[in-house]
Amino acid sequence: MLHSYFIPSLRYLSAMLALLCLSLQSSLGLASANCSTLTFSGNAEYPPMLWQDPSDPGRLMGTAVEVLQMALEPIHVKLDARYEGPWSRAQSKAQQGDIDGLAGAFYTRQRTRYLDYIEPPLTTIPSVIFVPWNSKMLKETGGRLDQWDQLKTLRGVTLINNSFGQEFDSYANRELDIQSVRSITLAFKTLLAGRSDYLIYELQPGLAYSDAMGLTGQVRFLAPEINSERLYYTMAKASPCNSVAVKQQIAHFLSTAIDAQKIEEISLKYRRLWQQQVKRQQY
Repeated sequence: MLHSYFIPSLRYLSAMLALLCLSLQSSLGLASANCSTLTFSGNAEYPPMLWQDPSDPGRLMGTAVEVLQMALEPIHVKLDARYEGPWSRAQSKAQQGDIDGLAGAFYTRQRTRYLDYIEPPLTTIPSVIFVPWNSKMLKETGGRLDQWDQLKTLRGVTLINNSFGQEFDSYANRELDIQSVRSITLAFKTLLAGRSDYLIYELQPGLAYSDAMGLTGQVRFLAPEINSERLYYTMAKASPCNSVAVKQQIAHFLSTAIDAQKIEEISLKYRRLWQQQVKRQQY
């Protein structure tokens, strides 16, 4: 009786497992069909990594877009790099699941509530303090920022929802007076109008925008950087296209198919393209 009882049970379980596998395969096929294109956004004031295409302002271009397209190509997934408004709005869209991910974000614990970070990072970005050439701070520091406490009595400015790493963010929330504005161009204008003493922003995008605005002789950055943070691709937890397969493919590509030198070559190409474009723009 014991033998005859177990044999039907095993057959039943095998049949149920087969049905489950067929159902899973069907679901994966449907997900793949629905997710043949991924919609990503990001900080659109971030050349050469990311910025709006002047010929199509609803589209984003830059290093982060090209590398992600290369990563998704082997699995036949297309990328829709879309401008969703200011950086704060792009993050909100990801949190709500209205987009599938962000093409470039620093790590913070708060963002892990709604984003999955993909290792390894795309690149490492230094963040610095920009000040006016004639500022009292520049004269007193000799162009150096040796400790964050030097900022305590001053007024800073940066972008809404911008992050400079968990450690600095925590310190700034406790100790510093930093206002947030919607765009880097407005942040530079706030700095030069005397409504703030310093601007915190990533080095390369900051230099790109200061050059575009004709501020090369009016601002400089302090050395060394306040920190260097890893810039990641992220997938929105609320996205229906957030799958292990997609994240593993991006991770595999970054780990084995591209290196820092190639990413720098791509970035150089986009820095030159950005410079060509801004000659026709007025800020």
